Amino acid sequence: MVALSPIHKAIPFVRSHFTGIMGKKPWTFAWQVALEAVVLEACLSAAISSLFPKAGNDPFAGMPFWILLIGAILFAPIAETFLFQSIPIAIARQFGRTFQAQVVWSMVPFALFHVLQMGWSGAGPGLVGGFYLAFSYAVWKRKDPGKAFVVTAGIHLIHNAAAVLLQLVMP
Repeated sequence: MVALSPIHKAIPFVRSHFTGIMGKKPWTFAWQVALEAVVLEACLSAAISSLFPKAGNDPFAGMPFWILLIGAILFAPIAETFLFQSIPIAIARQFGRTFQAQVVWSMVPFALFHVLQMGWSGAGPGLVGGFYLAFSYAVWKRKDPGKAFVVTAGIHLIHNAAAVLLQLVMP
């Protein structure tokens, strides 16, 4: 008998975890996904920063707080949900792609945008945030299409607010 690797052992847990999230109501779903993404993104970003100390730049450094508030917490969630979740997932659905493919079609441009904007330090927000936002939009597009944009933009808003708060507390 072939021994399973730790990754193979984790797959059923991960699948079960995300299946459980999919069954939640919008507000509970949004909070859980946003906070989970912030924690996982912080872990990945810390790992990237330790491997590459000069991993990228902080596009928000020196920015007045009110611009940060409007840009990162209000404008970005709406604009990026439209550009990186609504459009790619609509195109993927139009071509009859699977749920997983819809997530990838959305996640890739989101991740690339954040890496181009922030250097390698954008990989954490791009990959983790991109996955969770794409997953959220695809779930709600299937479950209740009218709520897909609002729930996803809400998750992005919660996520960015937490990230800005963390950046202010731990510069």
